[in-house]
Amino acid sequence: MYSTRMYKFNVKNTSKIAVNYLMKIADAETGILKEEPYNISPNKGTISPGCDETFVVKFSPTEIEADFSRLISCKIGNLNPNQKPLIIELDGVGERPVCHFETPPSHY
Repeated sequence: MYSTRMYKFNVKNTSKIAVNYLMKIADAETGILKEEPYNISPNKGTISPGCDETFVVKFSPTEIEADFSRLISCKIGNLNPNQKPLIIELDGVGERPVCHFETPPSHY
């Protein structure tokens, strides 16, 4: 808890047209949209032909949960219907610190 882990990955557009994308994070068990404690940036945009986009996934738990498993699903415009959608499995472990102090800011 109170710490963040980051992971970067790239998606390359190998087509000759620009593609729009929309990233969503959902609970792995229920499929219901549930981002906490994950965040992906950017979560929507356009990838130009022959270019790639770098994505950053952040894991920042603020409480302990039994299951942090989530799925990132990427909806890609103009994707061939026979092509499988991009789905990435996420999993993390949150640990409570042994000791944590909330102290007011000071000037010394």
